[in-house]
Amino acid sequence: MSYFRCWSARNLLDLHGDGRLSAAASERIDAHLEACAACREAAGEFDALKGLLRSAKAPPAPRGLEAAILKALREHAAPAPAWDWRAALRGARLGPAQAAALAGLLLLAGSHFFGVPSQRAPGAGMSAPGGRR
Repeated sequence: MSYFRCWSARNLLDLHGDGRLSAAASERIDAHLEACAACREAAGEFDALKGLLRSAKAPPAPRGLEAAILKALREHAAPAPAWDWRAALRGARLGPAQAAALAGLLLLAGSHFFGVPSQRAPGAGMSAPGGRR
């Protein structure tokens, strides 16, 4: 087998052993394991390690450990500071592009709300009834 195929197969052995691969990928790994003795041996070692990990039990925690940790956290915890919006705005600076965009938006909003006088007199450019101007 080529090194690349062995490398690819070995990277997927844990997923294959847990049944987390698609059916097509699982079939490709199975076909590779049938043809490659080195990868088949690695898969066997992985299965043995997985069995050991499943049978291992975590040692019990010493009595009172959880209570001592929680007590220490309560004693040393600093109160959360109140958020000061004034302090947050003091350091705020607009860049040139942001300032230009803000100015443009303010001008657009001002012209919309306060109205911009028309540059033509009312009725200018319109023909009078009967085709006369």
